[in-house]
Amino acid sequence: IDKVDNYLGLGPPLLRFRATLEGPCLGEPFANFIMSLEEREQWDDQIAEVNELYPVDASSVTDILAEDKFGESSQLGVGYCQTKSAFGIAPREQLTCCGVQQFDDGSAIIWGTEMEEEL
Repeated sequence: IDKVDNYLGLGPPLLRFRATLEGPCLGEPFANFIMSLEEREQWDDQIAEVNELYPVDASSVTDILAEDKFGESSQLGVGYCQTKSAFGIAPREQLTCCGVQQFDDGSAIIWGTEMEEEL
């Protein structure tokens, strides 16, 4: 696991990590594990709300992107997340643009970025 200190010059909110896993990669079920409030409450005490606000037809994105380079989009959309106050950290709201890219070799990339007003 590598610590990512200063992605795009924005700095992490607390800590942000990147990891590589061995074995089968099931991107879509893992993304649902993050986006389901019931599932997420089991491991994230700070979560208050999670919603997929604006899903995008993922097949239309695959048609635009080069599938051999970026994989097949299986999930894409804009999501909302609200956290609770904990350990002296104020609650916050986030809008995120997230997606899942599936590749022919069984691997997947789950990506996301917080949407910001200033960039």
